[in-house]
Amino acid sequence: MKKMINRRRIIPLVVLAIAAASCLDNSYRGYEEIAEKKFALPLDVHVALGTPFTRGSGAIDSLENFADKEFLVWAFNSDTLNPSTKDTIDYSLPREQDTLNCLIDGYPATIEKGASAIAKWKGGRRFFYPRAELSSVKYDFFAAFLDGIDIQSRDAFSDHIELRAEIDGSNDILTAKAPLPTLNGVPKEYAFSYRSAYEGLIPEFTMNHNTVRIDFVVKPGIASGNTSPVIVDSVILQARPDVVIIPAAKDTSKIGVEFRSDRKKFLHLTDVGGRKLMPDTLRIVDGAQDPVMAKREQKAKTHQLGGGFFVSPENYYLLRMRLHEPEHSEAFQDRGIIEDTVRLVDRTAMFKQGGRYVVNMTIYGERDVYFTVRLVPWAEGGSFVIDPDAESELIELQVVAADIEMAVGETVKIEPRIMINMVPTVLKEVVYSYRSLDRAIASVDSSTGEVTGLSPGETWIMITASRSAVGDLYGGNGIRVIKVKVN
Repeated sequence: MKKMINRRRIIPLVVLAIAAASCLDNSYRGYEEIAEKKFALPLDVHVALGTPFTRGSGAIDSLENFADKEFLVWAFNSDTLNPSTKDTIDYSLPREQDTLNCLIDGYPATIEKGASAIAKWKGGRRFFYPRAELSSVKYDFFAAFLDGIDIQSRDAFSDHIELRAEIDGSNDILTAKAPLPTLNGVPKEYAFSYRSAYEGLIPEFTMNHNTVRIDFVVKPGIASGNTSPVIVDSVILQARPDVVIIPAAKDTSKIGVEFRSDRKKFLHLTDVGGRKLMPDTLRIVDGAQDPVMAKREQKAKTHQLGGGFFVSPENYYLLRMRLHEPEHSEAFQDRGIIEDTVRLVDRTAMFKQGGRYVVNMTIYGERDVYFTVRLVPWAEGGSFVIDPDAESELIELQVVAADIEMAVGETVKIEPRIMINMVPTVLKEVVYSYRSLDRAIASVDSSTGEVTGLSPGETWIMITASRSAVGDLYGGNGIRVIKVKVN
């Protein structure tokens, strides 16, 4: 059975220029408080579903997701020179100074939940196009959805706008510029102006996602005679949190999000909507039962964990997971956590902005996890589907190694084995690496797995089995943590 995780829908923002006007003496500059009705008509913002599809994927993927949330709109003169001052159009000049230069300066609007698709300007504000001899003045329209981000600073330059902020991993940032409408494939160059508004032409935004989306899909492992519950307490990912959002620019290639800082921070996986992730319980599937029934039970328990990360593009991410088994008396979660890197099969490849990736995790216990990473293709109007049948049987790889008890000064070599569907298997392409969680008690050679006892006590050794791609299969990592007791 397939589980539907998310329905991808279309999300254009549509700015409808109903009509507008200015004073005959050119004194009108777009302010409602000095505009008479006979000289101007209101410009309102409408948001509706349309034909263009979004680039990339994110949390905001339907009109309903915009309900009661603010998005920002900018409108700058699209000509080279200001028709009144003859100066070069300058994005750094405030709207209050001259609306022939800037008609709308990042003003917020919202769609009311349960109401029509017509958005309302914050505070009931309304805007107008110049008309009469200025009716040919045309504007470029831009929009941005910031998903609740607190903007730290706003900087206006002559050719673009910058917003600086820090993201927490749950923010889906969208930006867009409205393309000119066309007739028989020919752009209407006079849009967007009083004339185009009079004709009912609509600036329509196809919103673009600007972060890397990483989802986690978890399923319980199949182990003979074991049905213990495993609780996932937290998942954190290391990425760059500092963003520069460019919502409006003369050069459209600059529009989007830039990660200029190299500072990294651990970000916590949250639930849908940015809420705190609640502990997620998985019960291991008993492999002693009929194999078909075991596989069916495993499929039924496969699900997405939390709402996904929205992070900076990287070559890899450091991943940390905290798990525990309530039935165990020893509290591994108080001594260490599962840690590894999330990479693509091509280790030189970058996770791309606007891309959606899924980390598939098979959990056998608090110290035993296996995961793979894959890019999720999106068809237009398609959906993201969890389909366990699409995974190769090799995905059920498990790392097995015994705990160690040793004396101070003694050296013991770890002998890990690979199990696939509970059957010992030899895979030549598997490479092991080792790390001690307390080097004062026991050290380990990172490549050979030789452990040396240094002082009395207990520690943990993390074993990572990295498997490269085999044919059309995805590579992945198996992680096993063993206990080392030094007497």
